[in-house]
Amino acid sequence: MDRQKVTIYAVGLAGAFALHLAIHAGNWPGPVLAAAALGVAGLVLAQFPPLALRHPDLLRGAVLLIGGLTLAMPLLFDPAAAVGGGPSGGGTTVGGSGTAGIGGTEAVLWPQILVAFFASRVLASETEARFAAFWADPLGTTGPVGVQSSLAALFLGAALGLAFHLALPWLKTLAPAGPSGILVTALAGSTALHSAIIVLFFVILAHLADALRLHLADAAALASLRRHGRARAGGSAADLNALVADEIAARPSSRLLRLVADWVARSGGPESDAGPLSPAAAQDGFHRAARQFARGLVPFLPLLGFLGTVVGLAAAMAELPQGLGAGGGGADIAASLAGLAIKFETTLLGLIGSIVASLLIAVMERRETELAAEARRVVGALVATEAVRHG
Repeated sequence: MDRQKVTIYAVGLAGAFALHLAIHAGNWPGPVLAAAALGVAGLVLAQFPPLALRHPDLLRGAVLLIGGLTLAMPLLFDPAAAVGGGPSGGGTTVGGSGTAGIGGTEAVLWPQILVAFFASRVLASETEARFAAFWADPLGTTGPVGVQSSLAALFLGAALGLAFHLALPWLKTLAPAGPSGILVTALAGSTALHSAIIVLFFVILAHLADALRLHLADAAALASLRRHGRARAGGSAADLNALVADEIAARPSSRLLRLVADWVARSGGPESDAGPLSPAAAQDGFHRAARQFARGLVPFLPLLGFLGTVVGLAAAMAELPQGLGAGGGGADIAASLAGLAIKFETTLLGLIGSIVASLLIAVMERRETELAAEARRVVGALVATEAVRHG
């Protein structure tokens, strides 16, 4: 099932990339078009199991090439469209008052959003499939392994960032006066640091969205296991290992069920599963590695915000001597400092983004810890019931 998801998302990626090429590729030079063809060829070849097994990084490389070309090439070879000043003339710069965003006018942004979205889903599904194969056969799996793909978060964050800039003009029309209006004004800032903070926040949000999706799948798997466990207690003679195997077959992407299967096979129960070489320790290591990615990005939000403020202050201070020497010093000083409040917008964005991201990470980790403890207790109860029945 995991491999089928990879194929479905790969087909969607190929279609979105073809649409993007039809709109943007007119100004691309020959070598870039050749690289695009190479990416599509790699995407197709990676769907054949023999090649996928022999070259496990083929799919990932093809997706990176396609996604990178989609996001970067309009800025390099179609700069007019990239800032919304293409032939239609209907766009503006990022954060301006028109309907354009980072990647161009509303009409040409959608293919980029679709490519980034499908690229993230291909990478996320491929990571899950590879992790499932690794967990079943640790010695037979090659290439990097993880429970979440950081590259998938990057592409999904880019897609969310582009979609946000499409929706920004609508948000500006709804912004009331006061603090909410100040926040919307800060979000609409046109500098590169404004955009960097927004995209970085969406990357963290995308990583947590994938974590939430996996968490919900694990919660559903555990709820199903509890229901079947109650049925067993009522007189079912099904074997506990077979019960867990059936649940894994129904939910192959559930990480929690694979850990439960190891607990049961060792026993055992979770109480016997201890030590640095245990499956529980390995699963905990993968989980901590995934969270380190999100936690490592959070400090960059306020740092980028402070950087924007420092740059703005330095520019304002550099203008002060010229203003003082131009006559009518007071008015000139006021003019040179008129935009100083805008320079603090990046700090506002960075601080709010870091607060929200830290809160979401804390809530997510709390729920995951609670679910893991609940799973250990459920498996312990199932093992105890099995011991009593055969006792």
